[in-house]
Amino acid sequence: MEALKSLKNYATKYGGELVFGIDWVDNWVSKITSHENKYLEQGFVYDPQFFKSVGRITNTFSTDEVVSFGKTKLEVIHSPGHSEGHCCFFFPSQGLCFATDYNIGSDFGPWYGGADSDIDLLLLSAKKLIEIDAKYYINSHDPKIYTKREFKRGLSGFLDKISGREEKIQILLEKGYSYDDLCSEGIFYKKKYLVLDWVKAWEVAMLIKHLKRLNSENVSIR
Repeated sequence: MEALKSLKNYATKYGGELVFGIDWVDNWVSKITSHENKYLEQGFVYDPQFFKSVGRITNTFSTDEVVSFGKTKLEVIHSPGHSEGHCCFFFPSQGLCFATDYNIGSDFGPWYGGADSDIDLLLLSAKKLIEIDAKYYINSHDPKIYTKREFKRGLSGFLDKISGREEKIQILLEKGYSYDDLCSEGIFYKKKYLVLDWVKAWEVAMLIKHLKRLNSENVSIR
């Protein structure tokens, strides 16, 4: 919710300040609100229309809340990792879980490029989703309906990308890559997209999280 209270909060939570600093965030807010500066090559992050609703929160829900829509009930499942406040939603009567950003149909894999994203919490939240009594799963980015078996299998491959990324980073470190080298290597996004400032922010933010994990394992980082 904090991220949607203002554009500045959004840019800060989304990793802009972590990578580029507060001056960059202020400049981005100025551009996005001008309506004359549309950088459509970066998609929604530079489209003023997308952000018209930011700062206009009318209602909120709490983690683990149960919401009733007449005969239909929805259970809020707090699933931090993708972001601090990330939630999924379970409809017990229908046996359906809306797994929001657990986009198992994506070749990209998990995204944790926000300032409050956390890899370890993302893994724990994934385990929580499998443990609920759901028969079917859908997510925010994929039109397919998955059975529990399909979702579990897809989720395994989805999460395997985390360890794959970490192994790649470790190999590059062993080859003598510096921090700056790693930031430009295109470990998460293709190199050609790193010229876009928001993509660069997410690339570096995700790299930082992996480097912290590796550093806790006493891997040498120059």
